[in-house]
Amino acid sequence: MRWHKRGIAGCANLWNTVLVAACLCCAAALISPSARAQNDCKIVRDAVGKLTTIPNHAYETETNPARPGSGATSHETIRTEDTIYVMTSGKWRKSPLTPAQMCAQEEENWKDAKNVSCKYLRDESVGGQSAAVYKTHNENEDTKEDGQVWVSKSKGLLLREEQDVDLGSGDKRHHSARYEYTNVQAPAVSP
Repeated sequence: MRWHKRGIAGCANLWNTVLVAACLCCAAALISPSARAQNDCKIVRDAVGKLTTIPNHAYETETNPARPGSGATSHETIRTEDTIYVMTSGKWRKSPLTPAQMCAQEEENWKDAKNVSCKYLRDESVGGQSAAVYKTHNENEDTKEDGQVWVSKSKGLLLREEQDVDLGSGDKRHHSARYEYTNVQAPAVSP
């Protein structure tokens, strides 16, 4: 008889545990899309933030689909620990902005952004590195941006991005960039 009471109590505890687990799963299903989106944006934001703190070499191209035949403009940017260099018209120049100023600007941009969203899409390989691909959207009073970013799964670094930017008044641009983090050296600056 004593064993039977323990068995009933054990079953009641088991059912309570199952009920609590089911409630937690339901709550997780309701909460997780928002929490996941916040986590996805944190991953993207952290990767973008590393562009201002970790030396890198960016290869960027911008096109203006609203102006057919206008061609693409390409430029490169090298960021070292304390200096940003930009190649314009085939010559390297030192940027008037420091990485610290660029970081502050990036923080302000995140703070001013409205309607920000990030969503994990899939995994892909970029330059032999495993990357998570995220769909991004953000708006501020002047612009709307929609794009995709590729973030290294092992290092959390931004590897590639494709952004469609609407600057208003019919001025739309497509921005493509890829980033390298090895053997980054300051270039010879043109006078």
